[in-house]
Amino acid sequence: MLSPPSLGPGLLVLSSLLAGVLSDCGPPPVIRNGVPHKNIEGASFPPGSTVIYKCLGNFFNVYGKVDVVTCLPDSKWSHIEQFCVGSCMSPPRSAFAQVKKGQRKDYYIANTTVAYICRQGYDTIPEITPVITCRENYTWTEIPAFCKGKSCGDPGKPEHGDAVILTNLLYLAKVNFTCEDGYTLNGSPTIQCQWKKDHVEWSQKPPECQRLIEKPTEDGTNTTGQAVPPSGGSATNNTGDCTHLNVPNASLWRGDPKDSYPIGTVLQYRCIPGYEAIPGETLSVTCLATSRWSTENPKFCQGRLCPAITLENGRIIKATDLRLGDEITLGCNEGYRIIGQKTLRCSLIDSKVVWNRDLPLCQRIPCFPPPDIANGEHTGRGFLEFDHGTAITYTCNPTFSLIGSPTITCSTAADGINGEWRPAAPECKVVSCRRPSIENGGLTTTFRPTYEYNNIIMYVCERGYTLVGSDSSKCGADNVWHPPPPKCLKGIFTTAVPGHGNTTSNTAGPGTGGGGGAGGGGGNTLDPGIGSTHSPETKPPKDDTATNHSPGVIIGK
Repeated sequence: MLSPPSLGPGLLVLSSLLAGVLSDCGPPPVIRNGVPHKNIEGASFPPGSTVIYKCLGNFFNVYGKVDVVTCLPDSKWSHIEQFCVGSCMSPPRSAFAQVKKGQRKDYYIANTTVAYICRQGYDTIPEITPVITCRENYTWTEIPAFCKGKSCGDPGKPEHGDAVILTNLLYLAKVNFTCEDGYTLNGSPTIQCQWKKDHVEWSQKPPECQRLIEKPTEDGTNTTGQAVPPSGGSATNNTGDCTHLNVPNASLWRGDPKDSYPIGTVLQYRCIPGYEAIPGETLSVTCLATSRWSTENPKFCQGRLCPAITLENGRIIKATDLRLGDEITLGCNEGYRIIGQKTLRCSLIDSKVVWNRDLPLCQRIPCFPPPDIANGEHTGRGFLEFDHGTAITYTCNPTFSLIGSPTITCSTAADGINGEWRPAAPECKVVSCRRPSIENGGLTTTFRPTYEYNNIIMYVCERGYTLVGSDSSKCGADNVWHPPPPKCLKGIFTTAVPGHGNTTSNTAGPGTGGGGGAGGGGGNTLDPGIGSTHSPETKPPKDDTATNHSPGVIIGK
């Protein structure tokens, strides 16, 4: 009976190796804009292993696709589709409109639309669609100007005066009042179209323009002393009642403003919405016996503070304050880029003092994957993200030399937004410089028929010869020695050292082994067309094919 053939040792080893190769799926598939939930660097993936992915930044699994892969028994990963879809940021805020109820979502894919409605104090313009759209590059279209402020109507103007309409007569507009020459304004010089309960109206009635009359003084001259009301009633003497007082950003606690107040009157104020009392202020004034208010130019109220800002990986670049009406400019730290609007204004929205738009984000500046190079590899393989500051190192395959910097770094591009690799990726080339020979001289470097990139060789002249040129050369990327091999010229030379003006002479006599060599006197002058002279002390040339040379080293290997 024939026994089955036995497996030789070689086949057993091969079988074991193949089993080892087939027992691991290797690195999992790359998902655009997604990464594994856990760090997988250096991990092995035997059959049955699973890897779960998550989406990066502003990307989401909006369609509920499979986000996991499994290493199958045949050591291949299960199929997975790209599932991370980009999204716009939260819809921008507007002073005149707000996002319609039910329109806010966790994400907004390209071509998603969001509808707005007008805030109180504004009417919708029917011809304009109040919708914005998420573009393909995940930025929003501009909010259309679909809201128009409600009108407070004609504010009127005082007799012998005029109304200066600064912009229009719509919600939040202001109107200033002036008087003709010879008249003085009695009342607030400015009114504003404001929202009250369920409609808009002017904050106050227009002031009056009172005629100024002249009264004689003791020296016979005239001076303006009284203001006559338009109705022709009795004049208010300067030493009588106190006139109307305009207090910015405040309103009377009770009652409506009057044209004048008797001596002893105490008026109490409160700050209007969006403002708060300045610490230490009493918010009241008293009409003194001098017909002057106890505080003539009161400033009781200041804008409320907006919420403090903490911008991760960013900072406030410019700010006057953080109160109502103030603006700030934000910026990101080195290596980060700003996503969103960098300027915010502290505003009054829905009776709250808040920033007029959402905070921007500071995103780590990304780079595209580092370029692959022919006949070489880099340390970035297996990585899915390359952020600012990431360094990648290149190496070349055997017999190839690396030309350029071995390390490149993800740096900020000139636009300050994107990343780029600096310096440029190196090359892997076969560089081979033939061993040079010089007449009447030789090399002190270990013998090789050819040399690789950046190898350095050293030269020496025979006795009685002077080395003219550089005593070393480096193998360049162009397969040429730089600088070119020197010459060994017979004799002893005296030459000026370039750039110094002094002279260097070699006076070694015959048989001394000096670099200038023997034979002949020193009187010869170097031809200026040859270049600089280098005359190091040299030794008699040896057989440069031997392996025990001194120095006997190839520099740069």
